[in-house]
Amino acid sequence: MKPFTSLFLGCLLFCFACETISNNPEQVVSSSPNINVGKAMVKAYHTGDWETYSMYYADSAKIWRNQNWSSHPGLSVDEYITELKLALERMDKYRFEGQTWENIINDEGDNWVLFWGVWVGHSPLTDKEYEIPVHVAFMIDDGKIVLQGDFFNDSELIMDMMALADTE
Repeated sequence: MKPFTSLFLGCLLFCFACETISNNPEQVVSSSPNINVGKAMVKAYHTGDWETYSMYYADSAKIWRNQNWSSHPGLSVDEYITELKLALERMDKYRFEGQTWENIINDEGDNWVLFWGVWVGHSPLTDKEYEIPVHVAFMIDDGKIVLQGDFFNDSELIMDMMALADTE
């Protein structure tokens, strides 16, 4: 390839890249109104204020907890909150630590909030503190969560609770 051709192609590629960047809004941010929804939910979760917690969801929201989105229909908000309450009955303290938040806009224009943190809970039944890394992804439309996926490995906690049940 001749030097002029290489320079021309390089400049053309650079101009195309600049045009692409300038025509696309920033697609990953670490602060946004959508992230504020997530932070408010975590606050309500910490205090057990389930009424406030539920107001951040659309009526038709679907939630998956360590489930395959394509083969499970998802939980309703009421079913999800019932599961959360049931799981927390075994805890006398719980909180999220090390929270990281991102708001992304995917190629389809959907707003997704991504959360990473460590759930820390103490069970008086086992007198043990559990640390469980958690990832939550939720799609927000018009300020309400419409889809959510929670991903975590609580097998140690489950095994301990099963062992307690066996001794009763």
